[in-house]
Amino acid sequence: MALFVLDAHTSRLPNVLTLPAFAVAAAVPAMIPGANSLAFLGGLGWCAIAFALPAVHPRLLAGGGDAKLALSTGTLASIADPLGAFVAMALSGILHCVFVSPAGVARGADRIRGTPHGPAMLVGSGIVVVASIILIAP
Repeated sequence: MALFVLDAHTSRLPNVLTLPAFAVAAAVPAMIPGANSLAFLGGLGWCAIAFALPAVHPRLLAGGGDAKLALSTGTLASIADPLGAFVAMALSGILHCVFVSPAGVARGADRIRGTPHGPAMLVGSGIVVVASIILIAP
């Protein structure tokens, strides 16, 4: 919740919250029986995509905080299946377009910074994590 609120209001994701979250997210799959033991690859994949997208087009820029957040959200989203990170990416993109971008336009978000991606990433990943827990549960 702290990351959601901070990013929504300040467009910043502080290291003090994003980096420890990855360490916790990397440990969670090891504690869940039947979880994907390579779930951290989903986080690394989402992080790599966040860093690579600006090379495709400058308007696809995500901040460094978003890339660090992708490490933990992608790892958690990949608990049941490595494709979970890609589903979470798709959901977060849709949520960002539908809910966050119009709000940013309404409040006058500038063209350089745009609107924060973190809230949509957290909600999209949360949906996938809940679905994963339901699928893994005996």
